[in-house]
Amino acid sequence: MSKRRLFILLCGFCLCILLFSIRLLWVQMVSVNSLSGKRLTVQSVLQRQQRVILDNSRGQFYDRSGEPLTGKHIHALCVFPAALPLQFSQAERIADILNVKVEEWNRFVAGLKVPSIWKDRNGQEMDLTVQQIERIRTLGIAGIMVVPYTVRYSEPFQASHLIGFLSENPQRIQQQYRAELERGILDPTSRIGAAGLELKLDRLLLGQEPTVLSLHTDANQHVLAGLGTGLTSSHNIHYPLKVMLTIDRTIQQRLEQEVDQYMQSRGLREAAVVLMDADQREVVAMISRPAFNPNAPNMRSGNWANHSIEAAVPGSIYKIVIAAAALEKKVVRPNEVFNCQGTLGRYGFQCWKERGHGPLTFSEAFAQSCNITFAQVAVRLAPNDIIETARKLGVLEGYDVLPEEQSGRVFGSMEDAADPGILVQTAIGQRDVRITPLQAANMVVSLLHRGEVVRPKLVKEIRFHNGSLLKKEPTERLVKEREGISSYTANTILGMMEQVVQHGTGITLKQHPWKLAGKSGTAQLGEHGENGDNEWFIGYGPVPSPRYAMAVMVKDDRGAQGHQGTELFGRIMRVLAEGPF
Repeated sequence: MSKRRLFILLCGFCLCILLFSIRLLWVQMVSVNSLSGKRLTVQSVLQRQQRVILDNSRGQFYDRSGEPLTGKHIHALCVFPAALPLQFSQAERIADILNVKVEEWNRFVAGLKVPSIWKDRNGQEMDLTVQQIERIRTLGIAGIMVVPYTVRYSEPFQASHLIGFLSENPQRIQQQYRAELERGILDPTSRIGAAGLELKLDRLLLGQEPTVLSLHTDANQHVLAGLGTGLTSSHNIHYPLKVMLTIDRTIQQRLEQEVDQYMQSRGLREAAVVLMDADQREVVAMISRPAFNPNAPNMRSGNWANHSIEAAVPGSIYKIVIAAAALEKKVVRPNEVFNCQGTLGRYGFQCWKERGHGPLTFSEAFAQSCNITFAQVAVRLAPNDIIETARKLGVLEGYDVLPEEQSGRVFGSMEDAADPGILVQTAIGQRDVRITPLQAANMVVSLLHRGEVVRPKLVKEIRFHNGSLLKKEPTERLVKEREGISSYTANTILGMMEQVVQHGTGITLKQHPWKLAGKSGTAQLGEHGENGDNEWFIGYGPVPSPRYAMAVMVKDDRGAQGHQGTELFGRIMRVLAEGPF
């Protein structure tokens, strides 16, 4: 090798050493004060710690009265495996205090690699009693201590489908929360909003600095003598935030119990209930069944899905939309007489009453839910008349109040809408028609407000931790009174809904403590009902001064075409009537 080449190689080698030295100097002297440098410093410290997060500082949910729905504060048992004595001889005493078998405790300890909170058999962090706390502290075992801990979801899980749940999603964190990663608020394994309001308000709910209990260790995870444990927490008076919902915790819990008891007694699995304040137009209770555990949601089972905001086949409750369209377009009069003979031959269409209802007025046809009458009225309408009315009643587009919320639908396509046979199926809420229980409840509220449609509220306001107001949710009018259906149409339909209970398909509700009004509906989910039915009842009460509007949908897999929706509606309204709420 020539001296020239050797000289060039030596210069290149020296340049690499120089660049590496400059980079090392930058990291140690300059970058340590930058965001990324701080992160390196934090990570170097974390590598020498065993730590457990006692409170992640995430915003919490409260009901309309300020009662907490999440964020229960407990005294929990925390175990630091690195600090446990090598010869652990008090397992039996700990197991006795926790009221578990010693084998169960030993399995828990043997499986520990990082500090962990003890959980009961249901996977819930255990809230220790005063006696348990005293006995554990008396033992004085290194590595086992009682700590203040915040449980996000605790039993009984209330409004869990509305609130949603958290889960790990490293990819989404990398894509959407790079700044939070840099600031150390999140790490790739952090749990973030995965459904419901947890997802919709995720960025707003993120905490600023978690409360962390840490134990300093060496590179071999051995405890460093003399340093002990350290507690770090944020002293920011503004966080965590408080999200004040429109939900009434007492009503929500009582109605969930009623729904569960009813469904268990009838062997039913799926249902949805939306209860709204008729005056304030706020959601007071939202229930979806089957229930799920937000601490450990089973994604495959789908139990976490909120049926209250899923578009479903409505059946005859959709006759409200058809009646409104017909009255608005003046193609029918309430006292116009029709003749139901049970079939409408040219469409192969049948009434639910096999021999027909005989002669009856349009108002009576609504009360009796006569399919033949509504099929005859529907063919007088243009498809766009029905679509326009559905939009005016707020049952077409979604409200965008939850991420998973679906929109309503009238026709599968405008080509289908031109088919008279499809049109008559649409008249009774079958074929391609879809509506969510939330839309159905809000439609009743809109009728009570003379056709004015307002976006239903789930969140009242958001406050800082010290109680000062951050944001108040405004009332958003989607369809103003004069732009929606007329007051005449709204009042006429409300009157017909009263007749449903007094003389029609809802007559079983006539002896109720409150005078009620509404509309029943049964929707076949498959040809000839092989896949069961959606059984609905939507309405309001008490008449004439309504306090609540409600939509109830029960899925009966047996296809029995009973009156489950009507019966459950009546039971819930009875709970509300007997109160006090």
